[in-house]
Amino acid sequence: MRALDQGAGVPGLPDWRCIPVPGHTPGHVAFFRSADRVLITGDAVLTVNLNSLGDLLARRHRVSGPPYISTWNWQAATESIAALATLRPTILAPGHGRPMTGPATAEHLACVADRLSRQPASKGTATDRAAGTAKIPSLRHPRGGRVPWAATAAERTMPLPGDELARLHKRAAELGLAALVEVHDESDLDRALAIQPKIVGINNRDLRTFEVDLATTFRLRPMIPPAIIVVSESGIRSRADALKLQEAGVDAMLVGERLMRRPDPGRAAAELLGA
Repeated sequence: MRALDQGAGVPGLPDWRCIPVPGHTPGHVAFFRSADRVLITGDAVLTVNLNSLGDLLARRHRVSGPPYISTWNWQAATESIAALATLRPTILAPGHGRPMTGPATAEHLACVADRLSRQPASKGTATDRAAGTAKIPSLRHPRGGRVPWAATAAERTMPLPGDELARLHKRAAELGLAALVEVHDESDLDRALAIQPKIVGINNRDLRTFEVDLATTFRLRPMIPPAIIVVSESGIRSRADALKLQEAGVDAMLVGERLMRRPDPGRAAAELLGA
């Protein structure tokens, strides 16, 4: 493995340009082929709005920015989207969502870039998140009112101070949501247990280094009271892994990449479960 020399183009693909698009993650890049105006954006630009529960449920096909909760520098992400909009693509292939084609593609991307550029840059940087000061976005709940996005799927302790975590957890319960409180290490777990959660997710992926180690679950599981439901997340690749988690007292597992990389995700899930 070696660093990609952006000035030298894409190795083996001379027709493609490498476009730096930091923001969602440091070092993120997109690829553009000017001959037919194809743009591969990765997670810099999506065609499904992961920040809207309504859009997800309705499966709306629209250009959107990256997910707030996992974007480390929103200002940089917004500037990257603006840079991509200047390319005027006719085909947009995102990291999430279906490809978008046709002359209207460039207009959709330009509209999103313009809208985001006029929003206050308040989503937080990597430094903000490390300090626990990043603002958490919200979305509309079907019953009315606004719900923190993190509470609809998982409340991550890492970017949240304890009082904010407790507030979000309480609000999720008031709205009838079953909140999974996600942890990665002992410090996260201490703060999670302080709010008395019903479900704890142990993320085996270190969100600072992106390294995955199933031993994280085995290390933290004994520290969690038996009345709390425990979910092991990421790094589960085989039936043997699933059995080890079961023996360790894990109640459920969250598996994504392994299933999606298989031609038959249903069959892959059955194999993990021993069915």
